[in-house]
Amino acid sequence: MAFWLLILSVAVVLLFVAWSRWPRERRTLPSRRRILGTAGLVGATIAALGCTALLIYLVRVGGVSNDWSIVGWTARLFWLCLASFGLSWFCRGLSRVTGVAAGLMLAVWLGLGLTSL
Repeated sequence: MAFWLLILSVAVVLLFVAWSRWPRERRTLPSRRRILGTAGLVGATIAALGCTALLIYLVRVGGVSNDWSIVGWTARLFWLCLASFGLSWFCRGLSRVTGVAAGLMLAVWLGLGLTSL
């Protein structure tokens, strides 16, 4: 459990770096890339919040066991992570790298983490 919390924490730190760099880096981008890049970072942030809530829920319940209600939420969060991964490529510089890494880490966290919790 601590390993998955570490991965989630690293993704949140990467998102913090991406958001702190994004206001400076988006000035030089065309408006379409600006909108798509912002959508990617917003999606990754929502996915990180959802993954955090999911982890808290699983700790309270005691694991996945027989709770099939989380399958739908996990699938939605997984696709949101992949969408944010794709949209973060429209960012620029360090915000692109950290946004893409955070989206990919969250997708891997959902894919592998829930099978081993």
